[in-house]
Amino acid sequence: MNTKKYFIGTAAIIIIGVAIYMYYIYTNAPEGARNGFAQKFPDIASAGWMKESTNEWEAEFDMNGEEYAAIFTEDGTWVRTEHEIEEKDLPEKVWNLLNEKFKDYRIDEIEYVENADSSTGYNIELEKDEELRIFISSEGELVSLREE
Repeated sequence: MNTKKYFIGTAAIIIIGVAIYMYYIYTNAPEGARNGFAQKFPDIASAGWMKESTNEWEAEFDMNGEEYAAIFTEDGTWVRTEHEIEEKDLPEKVWNLLNEKFKDYRIDEIEYVENADSSTGYNIELEKDEELRIFISSEGELVSLREE
């Protein structure tokens, strides 16, 4: 009986600890990243933050009734912004490439991406027997492909 209480108590402490840590990470991005966000999106009052990688943080926020994500380095440098779009919003050049190289795949998700180097494109998740994530430039060129 005591062993059962011990395990339940330990599990509860672990769960609470993980929840506190996730809340901390979600709300406590570095000041540089928060300042970079405030400069890039001055009209957005708040964002939820998540650590994206070793030096990058993702801000999730609503803009114009849509959900957006923007990536910033810890020093506040903007890396990219992305938001989901619908298939009907893909340009013809992108559709041409999809029909040529991936016609047997089903589109799972599409994100429009604006990069700091002024390039734009589309992150597209495709599904068939395997899942693929591709990036197609706005000019209709396949930039990257990886299996998920």
